[in-house]
Amino acid sequence: MKKVVVLLSLGCLLAALSSCSGSNSTVVFVSPTGATVNAGATLQFTANVAVSWMVSGDGSIDAAGFFRAGNAAETVTITAIAKDGSGSSGTATVTVSTTGTTTSTTTTSSPSGISHRVFVSNKYSGVLNIVDADADLLSTHTVIVGGAPTFMLQTSDLTAEVVYDSTNNLLGFVDNATETVSAKTSPLMTGTIQSAAIIPGATLVYAAVPTAVPSGSSTAGSVYQMNFSSGVLSVGVPGVRYLSIDHNAVHMLAFSQSSDTVTLVTSSSGTLTSNTGRLIATPLPASTSGCSTSFSRPVAAVFSNDDSTAYVLNSGPINGALAPGQWVSVLDMTQSPPACQQTISVSGANVGLLQGTQLYVAGALASCTTGTAPTCQQQAVLTVINTSTNTAGSPVPFGPAAPNLVPGVLTFDGTNLWIGSTGCQVSAGAPGCLSLYSPAGAQILATNILPGVLTDQSDDITGMVWLQPFNGRNIMYVIEGGALIVYDNFFDNLTQIPGTQESILFITGQGVSADAVK
Repeated sequence: MKKVVVLLSLGCLLAALSSCSGSNSTVVFVSPTGATVNAGATLQFTANVAVSWMVSGDGSIDAAGFFRAGNAAETVTITAIAKDGSGSSGTATVTVSTTGTTTSTTTTSSPSGISHRVFVSNKYSGVLNIVDADADLLSTHTVIVGGAPTFMLQTSDLTAEVVYDSTNNLLGFVDNATETVSAKTSPLMTGTIQSAAIIPGATLVYAAVPTAVPSGSSTAGSVYQMNFSSGVLSVGVPGVRYLSIDHNAVHMLAFSQSSDTVTLVTSSSGTLTSNTGRLIATPLPASTSGCSTSFSRPVAAVFSNDDSTAYVLNSGPINGALAPGQWVSVLDMTQSPPACQQTISVSGANVGLLQGTQLYVAGALASCTTGTAPTCQQQAVLTVINTSTNTAGSPVPFGPAAPNLVPGVLTFDGTNLWIGSTGCQVSAGAPGCLSLYSPAGAQILATNILPGVLTDQSDDITGMVWLQPFNGRNIMYVIEGGALIVYDNFFDNLTQIPGTQESILFITGQGVSADAVK
């Protein structure tokens, strides 16, 4: 299989990034650079870390990096000072003109015009990079988001993205047609968003904030309903970190850190697509007649196509449970409240994907040495569950073992299952974090092998996009170690074939997630 680096270089490829030489100093990158604006016009600046903003010259800049030019024709310097106390700073210049139009080296006033695009959130440059998915080329156009964009949520019609800015702790609504951020939520000063879920076909977003204390409570943990046009609703869910929502936006299941509880979140209006009702949180039964222990460190749920069943993934000891075992809890969602009907034992349960009647569940199984200084390794394992009979096949181990290895991404290409993990130990010529599973052969076909000379210190898989349904190409885009990697359609092999220099397009930054867009 051919593997070509297309998009994002990590900082180790840039001498300016001191983290590659082992230094702990902070490096601040400011974007855009070399922009030109009209007098009185505005321009959004971003930085790769949390910063305070200053402007020298005529004009002003607010705490979010929003610059407003003065009336004088001059070159203004924008300075971003890191908030971590290191004293590090970065600068950019902007030319204020009394004639002409606003321009920038990193954005344009018109869309890219590319027929089939993939957006990649770039944590260190404050933008979504745009890739031409027909030619595997990086566009000069970007979508300016601000701060440090990380995860993205996509509307079901592929026409909009919701992007999390982890620096400013807010969500931006991206109009995919215009390639602009059309709205932003107010920053959540009560705590950092850990995860979010978007309502199918709507613009409502639900966010999990484990440190937010709801009104009238002394216990931290809130689920927020965030509307880009009219306010915020919330409900308390102690320590909430993860959210799973059904296809019809009637039920949402919330999962908390270091907890054996699953909380059902509903709306008094009867649908989670409404922002007029109040949110209701109901903890589900810890045991039922069918399940002596319903949950053990649950982290996610996969809903059946008709939403009548939820398969809850229980990660058990991997996330701190004292009792052994990991399993999938089968919930009857037609009951009120939903209750566990049975449990299905698996070797690891962290992420799941339903294809037809086959539920693919990947997780990690820990193995520890004994003695005065025990050490643990986590082996990634895949289990396939037949949902017609609720029976599990034999566990299939894959990839290398590592102390912090956890599978987190599953993508089906119509024939095989691609499995991405984080936490692999990076070593030249060693197996990496990407594996390929054949359902027909019930076996792992391959695991990627890292190059003999390492340029990056991570092989974490944080996103995948299968292009075939989108533009007919049998191509998989993989966010791997912060870079966008292109894999072609030779599905029996993940061995890297060295590409030419022309196939490597470097920009400063680190990719986190990717989505194909319309």
